[in-house]
Amino acid sequence: MSFPLFEEYQRNSRTYETQHYRFVFTGGSLAEKNIKSIAEGQEYCYSNFLKSFNLRSSLRINYYLFSSALECGKQYRLLHPEQYSENDEDEEVNGYTLYPDNVFATYNKKVKCIGYHEDVHLLMAEQYGNLESCFVKEGIAMAYDKVWWGIANEYWAKKVIESKVIKEMEKLYENEEFFKFDCRYSYPVAGAFTSWFLAKYGMENYKIYYKRFVSKDRFPDMKYRKQLVEEFLLEIVKTEIPLRIEKEMENKTLGKK
Repeated sequence: MSFPLFEEYQRNSRTYETQHYRFVFTGGSLAEKNIKSIAEGQEYCYSNFLKSFNLRSSLRINYYLFSSALECGKQYRLLHPEQYSENDEDEEVNGYTLYPDNVFATYNKKVKCIGYHEDVHLLMAEQYGNLESCFVKEGIAMAYDKVWWGIANEYWAKKVIESKVIKEMEKLYENEEFFKFDCRYSYPVAGAFTSWFLAKYGMENYKIYYKRFVSKDRFPDMKYRKQLVEEFLLEIVKTEIPLRIEKEMENKTLGKK
Protein backbone atom coordinates (compact mmCIF):
# COMPACT_ATOMS: atom_id res chain seq x y z
CA MET A 1 0.00 0.00 0.00
CA SER A 2 1.39 3.39 -0.99
CA PHE A 3 0.64 6.63 0.87
CA PRO A 4 2.35 10.00 1.37
CA LEU A 5 4.63 10.81 4.31
CA PHE A 6 5.02 14.46 5.24
CA GLU A 7 8.17 15.90 3.71
CA GLU A 8 10.31 16.72 6.77
CA TYR A 9 9.76 13.24 8.16
CA GLN A 10 10.49 11.46 4.91
CA ARG A 11 13.64 13.47 4.27
CA ASN A 12 15.28 12.40 7.53
CA SER A 13 13.84 8.91 7.90
CA ARG A 14 15.70 5.77 8.93
CA THR A 15 14.52 2.15 9.03
CA TYR A 16 15.05 -0.89 11.22
CA GLU A 17 13.60 -4.30 10.37
CA THR A 18 12.74 -7.39 12.41
CA GLN A 19 10.81 -10.59 11.70
CA HIS A 20 7.34 -9.04 11.93
CA TYR A 21 8.05 -5.29 11.71
CA ARG A 22 9.55 -2.55 9.63
CA PHE A 23 10.17 0.47 11.87
CA VAL A 24 10.54 3.95 10.39
CA PHE A 25 11.80 6.89 12.48
CA THR A 26 13.85 10.06 12.09
CA GLY A 27 17.60 10.35 12.55
CA GLY A 28 18.67 11.64 15.95
CA SER A 29 15.28 10.91 17.55
CA LEU A 30 14.68 9.13 20.84
CA ALA A 31 13.09 6.36 18.80
CA GLU A 32 16.36 5.85 16.93
CA LYS A 33 18.26 5.70 20.22
CA ASN A 34 15.87 3.10 21.67
CA ILE A 35 14.91 1.25 18.51
CA LYS A 36 16.29 -2.16 19.54
CA SER A 37 14.32 -2.21 22.80
CA ILE A 38 11.22 -0.88 21.01
CA ALA A 39 11.51 -3.65 18.43
CA GLU A 40 12.01 -6.35 21.06
CA GLY A 41 8.94 -5.10 22.93
CA GLN A 42 6.74 -5.11 19.86
CA GLU A 43 7.87 -8.57 18.80
CA TYR A 44 6.94 -9.80 22.27
CA CYS A 45 3.48 -8.18 22.07
CA TYR A 46 2.93 -9.65 18.60
CA SER A 47 3.85 -13.23 19.54
CA ASN A 48 2.21 -13.15 22.98
CA PHE A 49 -1.08 -11.84 21.61
CA LEU A 50 -1.24 -14.53 18.92
CA LYS A 51 -0.32 -17.21 21.46
CA SER A 52 -3.10 -16.14 23.81
CA PHE A 53 -5.64 -16.28 20.96
CA ASN A 54 -4.11 -19.50 19.57
CA LEU A 55 -3.69 -17.85 16.17
CA ARG A 56 -1.04 -17.62 13.47
CA SER A 57 -0.37 -14.56 11.36
CA SER A 58 1.62 -13.65 8.27
CA LEU A 59 1.12 -9.93 8.91
CA ARG A 60 4.20 -7.71 8.78
CA ILE A 61 3.58 -4.33 10.38
CA ASN A 62 5.02 -1.00 9.25
CA TYR A 63 5.56 1.07 12.40
CA TYR A 64 6.08 4.83 11.85
CA LEU A 65 7.47 6.56 14.95
CA PHE A 66 7.15 10.34 15.36
CA SER A 67 8.97 12.57 17.83
CA SER A 68 5.84 14.54 18.76
CA ALA A 69 2.08 14.16 18.79
CA LEU A 70 1.92 17.20 16.49
CA GLU A 71 4.06 15.44 13.88
CA CYS A 72 1.90 12.35 14.23
CA GLY A 73 -1.17 14.55 13.80
CA LYS A 74 0.27 16.18 10.67
CA GLN A 75 0.73 12.73 9.19
CA TYR A 76 -2.87 11.83 10.07
CA ARG A 77 -4.08 14.96 8.30
CA LEU A 78 -2.04 14.05 5.23
CA LEU A 79 -3.65 10.62 5.15
CA HIS A 80 -7.19 11.90 5.79
CA PRO A 81 -7.46 15.35 4.15
CA GLU A 82 -11.23 14.95 3.76
CA GLN A 83 -11.60 15.39 7.52
CA TYR A 84 -10.08 18.89 7.53
CA SER A 85 -10.68 22.30 6.01
CA GLU A 86 -7.93 24.74 5.04
CA ASN A 87 -8.42 26.79 8.20
CA ASP A 88 -8.19 23.85 10.60
CA GLU A 89 -5.11 23.84 12.81
CA ASP A 90 -2.97 20.72 12.98
CA GLU A 91 -4.01 18.55 15.91
CA GLU A 92 -1.97 16.41 18.27
CA VAL A 93 -2.51 12.67 17.84
CA ASN A 94 -0.70 10.01 19.85
CA GLY A 95 -1.31 7.01 17.62
CA TYR A 96 -3.56 5.32 15.05
CA THR A 97 -3.68 2.55 12.47
CA LEU A 98 -4.01 2.51 8.71
CA TYR A 99 -5.30 -0.89 7.70
CA PRO A 100 -4.17 -3.46 6.86
CA ASP A 101 -0.60 -3.17 8.17
CA ASN A 102 0.44 0.34 9.29
CA VAL A 103 0.82 1.97 12.69
CA PHE A 104 1.63 5.65 13.28
CA ALA A 105 2.80 6.43 16.79
CA THR A 106 4.27 9.18 18.96
CA TYR A 107 7.45 8.31 20.81
CA ASN A 108 9.21 10.79 23.09
CA LYS A 109 10.11 11.17 26.78
CA LYS A 110 6.52 11.94 27.77
CA VAL A 111 4.48 9.86 25.31
CA LYS A 112 5.46 6.35 24.25
CA CYS A 113 2.63 5.05 22.08
CA ILE A 114 3.97 1.53 21.75
CA GLY A 115 2.87 -1.84 23.07
CA TYR A 116 -0.17 -3.94 22.25
CA HIS A 117 -2.88 -1.47 21.34
CA GLU A 118 -2.51 -0.62 17.64
CA ASP A 119 -1.03 -4.02 16.80
CA VAL A 120 -4.06 -5.75 18.33
CA HIS A 121 -6.32 -3.72 16.03
CA LEU A 122 -4.37 -4.85 12.95
CA LEU A 123 -4.06 -8.50 13.99
CA MET A 124 -7.74 -8.81 14.91
CA ALA A 125 -8.76 -7.20 11.63
CA GLU A 126 -6.54 -9.62 9.73
CA GLN A 127 -8.08 -12.61 11.53
CA TYR A 128 -11.74 -11.61 11.82
CA GLY A 129 -12.37 -8.48 9.75
CA ASN A 130 -12.72 -4.87 10.82
CA LEU A 131 -15.46 -4.37 13.43
CA GLU A 132 -18.54 -2.23 13.20
CA SER A 133 -18.56 -1.70 16.99
CA CYS A 134 -15.73 0.46 18.33
CA PHE A 135 -16.67 -0.47 21.91
CA VAL A 136 -15.70 -4.06 21.15
CA LYS A 137 -12.72 -3.13 18.97
CA GLU A 138 -11.20 -0.73 21.50
CA GLY A 139 -12.14 -3.08 24.31
CA ILE A 140 -9.83 -5.90 23.22
CA ALA A 141 -6.95 -3.49 22.54
CA MET A 142 -7.39 -1.87 25.97
CA ALA A 143 -7.68 -5.27 27.65
CA TYR A 144 -4.17 -6.06 26.44
CA ASP A 145 -2.92 -2.59 27.38
CA LYS A 146 -4.36 -3.23 30.87
CA VAL A 147 -3.87 0.41 31.92
CA TRP A 148 -4.92 3.97 31.10
CA TRP A 149 -2.48 6.71 32.15
CA GLY A 150 -0.52 3.99 33.93
CA ILE A 151 -3.47 2.97 36.14
CA ALA A 152 -5.53 -0.23 35.78
CA ASN A 153 -8.56 -0.01 33.49
CA GLU A 154 -10.69 -1.49 36.28
CA TYR A 155 -9.96 1.40 38.62
CA TRP A 156 -10.87 3.98 35.99
CA ALA A 157 -13.97 2.00 35.03
CA LYS A 158 -15.18 1.98 38.62
CA LYS A 159 -14.68 5.76 38.82
CA VAL A 160 -16.53 6.33 35.55
CA ILE A 161 -19.44 4.12 36.61
CA GLU A 162 -19.67 5.74 40.06
CA SER A 163 -19.55 9.23 38.53
CA LYS A 164 -22.51 8.31 36.26
CA VAL A 165 -20.77 9.94 33.30
CA ILE A 166 -21.89 6.90 31.33
CA LYS A 167 -25.40 6.00 32.44
CA GLU A 168 -26.48 3.37 29.88
CA MET A 169 -23.35 1.41 29.14
CA GLU A 170 -25.07 -1.09 26.84
CA LYS A 171 -25.57 1.71 24.31
CA LEU A 172 -21.78 2.02 23.86
CA TYR A 173 -21.93 -0.86 21.37
CA GLU A 174 -23.35 1.66 18.90
CA ASN A 175 -20.61 3.92 17.51
CA GLU A 176 -22.73 7.05 17.61
CA GLU A 177 -23.08 6.54 21.37
CA PHE A 178 -19.49 5.42 21.96
CA PHE A 179 -18.07 8.57 20.40
CA LYS A 180 -20.28 10.86 22.45
CA PHE A 181 -17.83 10.28 25.29
CA ASP A 182 -14.23 11.36 25.67
CA CYS A 183 -11.85 8.42 25.24
CA ARG A 184 -10.68 8.76 28.86
CA TYR A 185 -14.13 7.55 29.86
CA SER A 186 -15.02 5.09 27.09
CA TYR A 187 -11.65 3.38 26.52
CA PRO A 188 -10.86 2.12 30.05
CA VAL A 189 -14.50 1.07 30.53
CA ALA A 190 -14.32 -0.94 27.29
CA GLY A 191 -11.01 -2.48 28.38
CA ALA A 192 -12.22 -3.41 31.86
CA PHE A 193 -15.41 -4.91 30.42
CA THR A 194 -13.44 -7.01 27.92
CA SER A 195 -11.03 -8.27 30.58
CA TRP A 196 -14.03 -9.24 32.71
CA PHE A 197 -15.65 -11.07 29.77
CA LEU A 198 -12.47 -13.02 29.02
CA ALA A 199 -12.02 -14.00 32.68
CA LYS A 200 -15.66 -15.07 33.12
CA TYR A 201 -16.50 -16.69 29.77
CA GLY A 202 -13.10 -17.67 28.36
CA MET A 203 -11.28 -17.10 25.08
CA GLU A 204 -13.35 -19.37 22.84
CA ASN A 205 -16.60 -17.71 23.88
CA TYR A 206 -14.96 -14.31 23.43
CA LYS A 207 -14.06 -15.19 19.82
CA ILE A 208 -17.70 -16.06 19.11
CA TYR A 209 -18.81 -12.83 20.77
CA TYR A 210 -16.24 -10.74 18.83
CA LYS A 211 -17.26 -12.12 15.44
CA ARG A 212 -20.85 -11.07 16.07
CA PHE A 213 -19.79 -7.42 15.77
CA VAL A 214 -18.03 -7.61 12.41
CA SER A 215 -21.19 -6.65 10.52
CA LYS A 216 -24.05 -4.53 11.81
CA ASP A 217 -26.77 -7.00 10.83
CA ARG A 218 -25.23 -9.68 13.08
CA PHE A 219 -25.05 -7.64 16.29
CA PRO A 220 -26.55 -9.51 19.28
CA ASP A 221 -29.83 -7.97 20.40
CA MET A 222 -29.88 -5.21 22.99
CA LYS A 223 -31.34 -7.51 25.64
CA TYR A 224 -28.23 -9.72 25.48
CA ARG A 225 -25.88 -6.73 25.53
CA LYS A 226 -27.70 -5.23 28.52
CA GLN A 227 -27.54 -8.54 30.38
CA LEU A 228 -23.76 -8.67 29.89
CA VAL A 229 -23.35 -5.08 31.04
CA GLU A 230 -25.44 -5.69 34.16
CA GLU A 231 -23.27 -8.69 35.06
CA PHE A 232 -20.15 -6.58 34.60
CA LEU A 233 -21.50 -3.69 36.67
CA LEU A 234 -22.23 -6.01 39.59
CA GLU A 235 -18.56 -7.00 39.58
CA ILE A 236 -16.86 -3.67 38.85
CA VAL A 237 -18.49 -1.93 41.82
CA LYS A 238 -16.76 -4.47 44.09
CA THR A 239 -13.34 -3.32 42.88
CA GLU A 240 -11.28 -1.91 45.72
CA ILE A 241 -8.93 0.90 44.75
CA PRO A 242 -5.79 1.13 46.93
CA LEU A 243 -5.43 4.44 48.74
CA ARG A 244 -2.16 5.33 47.00
CA ILE A 245 -3.85 4.76 43.61
CA GLU A 246 -6.83 6.87 44.72
CA LYS A 247 -4.43 9.72 45.46
CA GLU A 248 -2.68 9.29 42.12
CA MET A 249 -6.03 9.32 40.33
CA GLU A 250 -7.03 12.58 42.00
CA ASN A 251 -4.49 14.47 39.88
CA LYS A 252 -5.78 12.86 36.70
CA THR A 253 -9.39 12.67 37.71
CA LEU A 254 -12.52 12.80 35.58
CA GLY A 255 -13.14 16.15 34.01
CA LYS A 256 -9.42 16.90 33.62
CA LYS A 257 -7.18 16.12 30.67
